Amino acid sequence: MIVVLSFGAAALLSLCFLVYASQVSKLVKTSAVSICFLSGLMTYEHYVTALGAPIQAIPTGDFNYVNHRISGDDLIYVWIVTEDRGDRLYVFPYSRDAARQLERAKEKKEATGSVPMNGQNSDDVANFTQVNNENLAQKERK
Repeated sequence: MIVVLSFGAAALLSLCFLVYASQVSKLVKTSAVSICFLSGLMTYEHYVTALGAPIQAIPTGDFNYVNHRISGDDLIYVWIVTEDRGDRLYVFPYSRDAARQLERAKEKKEATGSVPMNGQNSDDVANFTQVNNENLAQKERK
């Protein structure tokens, strides 16, 4: 994060110098610096607010279930781990079937320690199936 901010500050200072040294009118110079400064602020705001926020979607594909929580405002938060993306947090609207499937996954995780799952999203309804380790091993061989 600090590297990105440092790069942005250096780019803005370089732009300020180049605009100052150019032969264009002061209005164009002021506009160019203002636009770059505002776009830098907007980028910083995006990174501060968006990074770390849960993904608002139903997880799909193969993943390992870690935990879930059902909030009071009818949302389900699911923490999963995928091989290619690592730890991810998803949030999606509550459904009774998804809550049941996730509760079964939670019970299995407490008993075995690991729950490979596969998520499918059809018509914005979550459908999670537990994948046994033999099936997952066969998928990895392919």
